[in-house]
Amino acid sequence: MKKLALIIFLLILIIPVVKARVDARFIIKDEKGRQIYMINPDKEILFGNVLVGQQIYFDASSSNSAYPIDGYWWDLDGDGNYDKKISTPVFNYKYEKAGIYNVTLTAVASVIGDGDSVTKTVVVVEELFAPEAFFSIERNDSIFIFNASRSYDKDGYIKSYTWDFDGDGKFDEDGLWNNYSKISKWKYERNGYYIVTLKLVDYDYQWGETKRVIKINNMEGEINETEKEINFINEKKQEKNVRIVVNNNEYYELFLPPKSKKTMSIKINPYGENEIYVKEGKNEKIFFFWRNDKVNIYMGDDISSEKSIPGFEILFLLVSIFLLIKFKIR
Repeated sequence: MKKLALIIFLLILIIPVVKARVDARFIIKDEKGRQIYMINPDKEILFGNVLVGQQIYFDASSSNSAYPIDGYWWDLDGDGNYDKKISTPVFNYKYEKAGIYNVTLTAVASVIGDGDSVTKTVVVVEELFAPEAFFSIERNDSIFIFNASRSYDKDGYIKSYTWDFDGDGKFDEDGLWNNYSKISKWKYERNGYYIVTLKLVDYDYQWGETKRVIKINNMEGEINETEKEINFINEKKQEKNVRIVVNNNEYYELFLPPKSKKTMSIKINPYGENEIYVKEGKNEKIFFFWRNDKVNIYMGDDISSEKSIPGFEILFLLVSIFLLIKFKIR
């Protein structure tokens, strides 16, 4: 009786194990051993992009079973046929043509005659695209809110946002706010001009960057400035009502009659880059310039800018004359 009870007890322990299915799993790694993946806004993990001709590694090491897995069968192109039947969980591969491939892994444990399949989509592309960086600025006294929600990645998703708020080349973190997200805040303590840089990195290890210039003049400390003339040219036969923001601080409204030109004098940073935001109708542009740049902004079907350094034409003429004389002497 005791023996029978022991046998029944052992069967109760063994049966769930025998019936437990194999759990097939796999990831893809690049030639440096980094996992190729991305996370969409719904927090779903997807495979990242694979380049045509790139050596990648299919890795099924995370598959598990109560009994040893001795077969890894792979359908690499989604045609329903297994392209590889191997006994090891890792192998390398190259796709020679761009496309979307449904890759199926079937992991087999022969001892129990059981297996499990999993299918995931692999996207193979001709090239990778860097994320496009944009951010807007809102100001609340000395606190600035930087919003990069308009940034996007053409072929995937953005993995990280990093900010340099003071132009020192180092990415900043404030103890009060998380400044590694698409919306970040920063508090400035002193007057001055600051270059704010946003750097984006996507899951394909591509990066994009953009910058803005801000002026602080309501805090402690002096601010060095100089006057600068900017020319606005209306190339159209219709009048233009233009909104202008200089270094995210001073706001101007400018009326341009048809086929006209107006010159505006503005205060700028004499020692670094400056920014001017121009909006007319649905068109908007941001231009950067230095103190010695001669800046013309043209209002046509679009908004465009022409920059030149005063005296450059004369310098070019002198160089041309020098070269002409030199070759004549020879």
